[in-house]
Amino acid sequence: YLLEAEDSYCNNDFDTAKLFYEKAITSAKDHKFVHEEALAYELAAYFYLEVGDTDKAMQYFLLAHEKYHDWVSCRFIVPSFILQSLTPSTFLLFKGSVWEVRLSVQVCSR
Repeated sequence: YLLEAEDSYCNNDFDTAKLFYEKAITSAKDHKFVHEEALAYELAAYFYLEVGDTDKAMQYFLLAHEKYHDWVSCRFIVPSFILQSLTPSTFLLFKGSVWEVRLSVQVCSR
C-alpha cells in the first residue's frame, strides 16, 4: 500500500494517496511490522505537511518517532567493541531514537 500511496501522491491524486497511506499504516500495524509502520507514518506525515494539514502531519511525525524508537529498542543491539569506542556524547546520541540519529546525520552531511 505504501508504494501506491507514494505513486498517487506523486501523481497529485491526493484522495487516493490518503487512502493508501492509511491502509499502509493499518496493514503494518496488523502484521506487527513496527519498522514499516514507522516508515508509513513518516511518509504520510510528509504528505499531510505538503497538503497543508499540519495538525495531522505533526501527529504522524510523533507517531513515526515513537514507532522508530520502539523498533530500535527491541531490535538494535550494539556490539560491545563499538560501545567501548564511543564517547559520552556519541553514546547519548545512540540512546535517542532513530529519528534523532537520522536528523543528526542529515545535518552533518550538508
